[in-house]
Amino acid sequence: MAAYSVEVQKQRYSQELAEHTLRQWEAARAAMERAAQDDTHATSTSPSHRASSAAVKTPSRSSKSRTRAPAIATTRNYFN
Repeated sequence: MAAYSVEVQKQRYSQELAEHTLRQWEAARAAMERAAQDDTHATSTSPSHRASSAAVKTPSRSSKSRTRAPAIATTRNYFN
C-alpha cells in the first residue's frame, strides 16, 4: 500500500510541476508578445515622435520585460 501512495504522490507532484511550467511559459510568451507590440508601435510612429520618446525610455529596457515567476510553493515532501 505504501508503494501505491508514493506513486500517487509522484503523479500529483508531476501534475503540479507541469501546471507551474505551463504558467511560466505563458507568462514568458505574453511578455514577448507585449515587447513585440511595443516594437511594432515604435516603428509605426513618426521619426520625430520616436526621437522624443526614446529619451524618455529607461536605458535597461530588456530587464523590464523579464519577469521572474515564483517557485512552486508546496508544503508536502513527496519523496520521503
